[in-house]
Amino acid sequence: MSKTKSIDDYAAEIRTLHIAIQEYPESETLRNRLGARLGKWQALLDITVLAASNERKPWQDSEIGLPIKQMYTKDVSGFQQVADYQFFIGGSIDQWGGLLIERKELSDFYSSMMRSENKLRLYREIQRYEDDDRFTQIIIMVEGSMHEFLGYSQIK
Repeated sequence: MSKTKSIDDYAAEIRTLHIAIQEYPESETLRNRLGARLGKWQALLDITVLAASNERKPWQDSEIGLPIKQMYTKDVSGFQQVADYQFFIGGSIDQWGGLLIERKELSDFYSSMMRSENKLRLYREIQRYEDDDRFTQIIIMVEGSMHEFLGYSQIK
């Protein structure tokens, strides 16, 4: 009878495969094995995405393939809201993932870059990220291309 692999078993295999790929970067077989192990490992995780309550057009579960819940307020969680999206792993809120997403529509990003009061608001958001040791990376995701940004004008 085969033993069911745990999250830790898959994590160990993933680390081993990652090291092997560094030694044999052209190996398609190793890359395929790594992809398969990553998929099985992820399927065992209980990941929940939290969306900020002020998100105007929040992503839907079907768009990202993970359950999305409203971000807890500070009086419930004990933590200040940081960024637009964050996540945790497991059924416990004390197992935070390190990644944050600050999502900007093109007009919002333009305003954040070109208007000093909005730029300061964005800088305060980045400062909250830097002050919160639950997180190790923040991504500012702009819903538009560089070409669209450079050609953008708020005068329509």
